Amino acid sequence: MKKSILALILSLAAVTAAQAQVIPAGSRWFDGDVLYTAHPRAGGQYIYFDGVSAHEGGFEFSLERIKGKAGEYKLIPSAQADIAPFRSEFSSRVQYVRRDGMNFLAVHNPKGDITWTLTLTPDNVDDCTASERWSEEQPVEDMLGGFLMNTTYLSRFSKAELKQMQAKLQARKGKRSVIEETNLSLIRSEIAVPDEDRFGMEQETAEGAPDGEVFHAANEQDFIAALGSDRTVYINDDVHLNLTPLLDTEDFFTDAFGRAFVGDAEPLASLGHPVIASESGTDGQQLSLVNVRNLTIVGGKNTSIVVEPRYAFVLNFINCENVRVENLVLGHTEEGFCDGGVVGLRHCNNVEISRCDLYGCGTYGIEAFGTNNLLVQNSVIRDCSYGIIQLHSSRDIYFARCDFHRNREYDLVYADAGCQRVTFDDCRFWNNNGMLFLLDTGIQLKDCEIHHDGEFGTTERITELGREGTTTWSRDRTVLSKKEGVGPAMF
Repeated sequence: MKKSILALILSLAAVTAAQAQVIPAGSRWFDGDVLYTAHPRAGGQYIYFDGVSAHEGGFEFSLERIKGKAGEYKLIPSAQADIAPFRSEFSSRVQYVRRDGMNFLAVHNPKGDITWTLTLTPDNVDDCTASERWSEEQPVEDMLGGFLMNTTYLSRFSKAELKQMQAKLQARKGKRSVIEETNLSLIRSEIAVPDEDRFGMEQETAEGAPDGEVFHAANEQDFIAALGSDRTVYINDDVHLNLTPLLDTEDFFTDAFGRAFVGDAEPLASLGHPVIASESGTDGQQLSLVNVRNLTIVGGKNTSIVVEPRYAFVLNFINCENVRVENLVLGHTEEGFCDGGVVGLRHCNNVEISRCDLYGCGTYGIEAFGTNNLLVQNSVIRDCSYGIIQLHSSRDIYFARCDFHRNREYDLVYADAGCQRVTFDDCRFWNNNGMLFLLDTGIQLKDCEIHHDGEFGTTERITELGREGTTTWSRDRTVLSKKEGVGPAMF
């Protein structure tokens, strides 16, 4: 008798759970732009959605419930729509998710990533649109874990910004919430969409400019000749570039359009078009890229770039946007002082440095002036003669899973009063000499590991945002073994 009662209770519970995840008639679902209303048919086996928006257009889609799976549906063709919506395909999985106080539909693509979300709401289209505008004004950090994102919201961000958001979510330790997991999947699928297919991201290409060209470099001439906008430059495996002899060759830069041999490269920004310049420094030439857009530089296995002048940057970017440098060792052949770091950024937007090893003896690993949206992840900055990073009037600077060691001997991490939203997430500082932090603005540390024998500096301007643990501090010179997952792939 007891077994029968228990079986009845479990059966009723299963039925109740299944009914609870049936999409109700008349329910409204907002995807950031369109407000859809659900119309169940055939006892809820099929559901037709029609939508209204602030924009003109016929909006509709249909779902079919998957038998035996509570809250599981699949996309099917509608009467007026023979192309699958939501960047998915017909028969793709659609989940009705009811967890952590959230009620939403998650549309998957064949790979399993979430391509679209629609949130259950009691509001009308005007109220929903106003709520969407409000969410766009909130700090991205709050949105990542506190609000369910949608494709309309993500369309505001460039690919570099989306990758920053992805890195922040991936760096979070512990079990992620359903919101965080959904946002991470949605961001991942958004990154995979070509810019021309993203909402609001269509960009006009300048006349004569290349469109997504790919170049391979086996030597210094190949590399510098390939640099420009709207392209990817791959450095072949086992290639080690010393740029100095070519940077000293004036004819190479004066005999080709789009190159320049100059004493000061900053005025070239006023030209508007991309310029690849050999720029004079205190003791030699440095490579400066000016007005470059949408450039990716990727190193193959065992690749590096060096320069000989002690007071020159290895790579210097001026007024550039959407730049990615990946899987490279960058450094100097000789030690320098006063000027000349490894990577220089002046008035740049959306820059990503990933899986790179930046070493001295340049003064600083990275110097950024007036730069916004810089992501440095899975990288190393080491053996720099002045310090690790200098930041001036720069916003949204994010370091994730990076190692900083054997840098010396002045202010190792400097951020002036004009900087905003500087974060170090899951990073390690060890075996450095000098004052660790000189800060005229606040920064954030999340689950970092600090081993330092000198002055810690202006720690009162640091906010520690540990999740399961907090940043650990110690005064010692312990040389730690390389942390798994930190550093370039070639190590």
